Amino acid sequence: MDVHHKFTTPAYSSLEPRFNERFILSLTVCRNCLVLDDEFNLLKVTETQVEPATEELSSEQAELTNLKQSLAGTEPVGSLVGLAKTLDQGNVIMQVVGGLLDGGNVTYGVTAARGRGKSAALGLAVAGSVELGYSSISVTAPSPENLNAFFQFVLVGLRALGYQEHTHFTVQRGAKKFTRSILKIDVFKNHKQTIQYVLVNKKPQCDLLVIDEAAAIPLPFVKEMLGSYPVLISSTIHGYEGTGRALSLKLFNNLQTRNFKHLKMNSPIRYANKDPIEKWLTDLLCLEATQPYSLNTAPPHPSQCSLYLLNRDTLFSFHRASELFLHRLMSLFVSSHYKNTPNDLQLMSDAPAHNLFVLLGPLGSEGLPDILCAVQVCYEGKINRERVKAQLAKGHSGSGDMIPWMVSEHFQDPSFGELTGVRVVRIATHPDAQNMGYGSKALEELKRFFKGELFFEEPEDLTQSKEETEEIRPRAKKPLLRKLSQVKPPEVDYLGVAFGINTSLYKFWERAGFTTVYIKQKASQVTGEYSSIMLHSLFQLNFESYYQDFRKRFLTLLSFEFRQLPSSLALSILGPQQGTDISAESLQNYISLYDLKRLQAFSRKLVDYHLILDLLPALASLYFGSCLSISLSKLHLQILVAVALQRKDFESLPREFELPSTQMVLLFNKVFKVFTQHLQKIYEAEVEQSLPLKRYQDQEEPTHKQTKAEEDN
Repeated sequence: MDVHHKFTTPAYSSLEPRFNERFILSLTVCRNCLVLDDEFNLLKVTETQVEPATEELSSEQAELTNLKQSLAGTEPVGSLVGLAKTLDQGNVIMQVVGGLLDGGNVTYGVTAARGRGKSAALGLAVAGSVELGYSSISVTAPSPENLNAFFQFVLVGLRALGYQEHTHFTVQRGAKKFTRSILKIDVFKNHKQTIQYVLVNKKPQCDLLVIDEAAAIPLPFVKEMLGSYPVLISSTIHGYEGTGRALSLKLFNNLQTRNFKHLKMNSPIRYANKDPIEKWLTDLLCLEATQPYSLNTAPPHPSQCSLYLLNRDTLFSFHRASELFLHRLMSLFVSSHYKNTPNDLQLMSDAPAHNLFVLLGPLGSEGLPDILCAVQVCYEGKINRERVKAQLAKGHSGSGDMIPWMVSEHFQDPSFGELTGVRVVRIATHPDAQNMGYGSKALEELKRFFKGELFFEEPEDLTQSKEETEEIRPRAKKPLLRKLSQVKPPEVDYLGVAFGINTSLYKFWERAGFTTVYIKQKASQVTGEYSSIMLHSLFQLNFESYYQDFRKRFLTLLSFEFRQLPSSLALSILGPQQGTDISAESLQNYISLYDLKRLQAFSRKLVDYHLILDLLPALASLYFGSCLSISLSKLHLQILVAVALQRKDFESLPREFELPSTQMVLLFNKVFKVFTQHLQKIYEAEVEQSLPLKRYQDQEEPTHKQTKAEEDN
């Protein structure tokens, strides 16, 4: 398959098409399925009899016809409802357009499974809002590609209302990889009107906001975008799009105070009602994995759990038990990751460099065990040094091997690509077992495995049935779970992880012994987070030089793009750096005596803080450069980072720190009073050392001690 070339690297190129095998085996249980060869001969894949489809006008279609007839001539809703394919779609269009006509800050939440036409309904409703006179309409989604259907039906709705392209509106498409996506529609029939895509981490200034696939957007971003204008929200409740970091249920519970109206769409458009093909496709791609399964028993203590390697041949063999285990595994990954596609399933099954591990409690004799934590890893590295040099000389990295290429490019170090690493692609803990130590236990077991501490050369049963038959059925496979004591680990130099950095995730990986070496300077357009890379050495490698170089750059960049980071996260990355005092002569290069006088005046509340604003970066550089032996609390250090390094407006600090303005002023004054007193002591000590009497006392003190010792003897 063409997609397989994306899964291979020079070091890992041997593919096993497990996904194809599972797909073919799934056809044996698919109703209404015929398999033909290239000569149109019917192949005996399934014994299910195909039943002919019957077209009958259902009562729902009769109601839809009556609804269209009753609204005929009532514009703009009549023309738009006339385009509806189901009664649910017609009702959504009618209620949303009617609510927008009445005005007010109403919020509509539309939920549906895949293929129910919710994006089309919202697109037609937005076309109606243009006819109603809404001037500025903002639309957002996890990606512009998610809005292709929405914008397509906006255009369909505009044309149904008599608008013509180039005469009444123009369409603007994206660039680069979004050339097929519409980003903006300018309407100028009656007055200037705009329908425009906006990023999820930007609060729009608009008359109407549309949020498509809201469940795949982090909940804080959705809350931040809400304002004093009508809002249309759609969310998929069945399929990968319906599971992100905040499910639609949590979101809608927070919208009850906004005149919220929940609209559900159940009738399918893409398939017939209760179509067996839809059920087959849903099972094949694990699209029902929107909610994690319930644990069968109370989770055991992490010390009683063990990590197992999954045999992918068995996992994707289409055995009944393997299918159930696969669906449980996907439910964990989908519930914890902000973006999921069917390609993720094929990546797990076919990619030669990927492996899957699960953390399980003590195994019983009956039933499948509960998956407490699942880990997907990818082997990277083993890149020829000359190839790395050649790619760096061209100014771009190679494909695949994410961490080796990014670290080699970031530090211009071609030797890093030669190392063998394991990247943790995803780690997911069951929602009912989070914050209980299972994720940390899984990582600890993973580190021990790759260090070779768990391998004991235990005998393994290699017997396998070699019975051949022409019947299409699952082959006999090895056991699904493999003890790590029976698996010889490959030679690996380090563990790595790449993720969108936030405070909780950073603390988790830092506790696991990982070191930050890279943070991308441009935030993700999907999540608003900055991509980061952390490394953990398994043997004798030392990444301290990488960290110190990264830290030096990070200190400077905090006042640029990283200015948006929470100060608590920036401080965690930098770490407290209490060092030793520099000499007064060296201190002159940072803080002169004139500067010290300004700090003293500020400490006595004689001048405003604007008079010392230029000294703050120098003070922060001294502290985080380990040039001062000052002890400050974590809160004081956060204030220092926010004001001196990130250069945030002082007026914005009370909201970030969730403290009253008066208390922030007191804390700010205390921080720099401590600095002033300490710098004053450094200068006073230098002056004291220069006094003749002090020098004489320092010289005589050893003599007095020696004389006293002789008298004691």
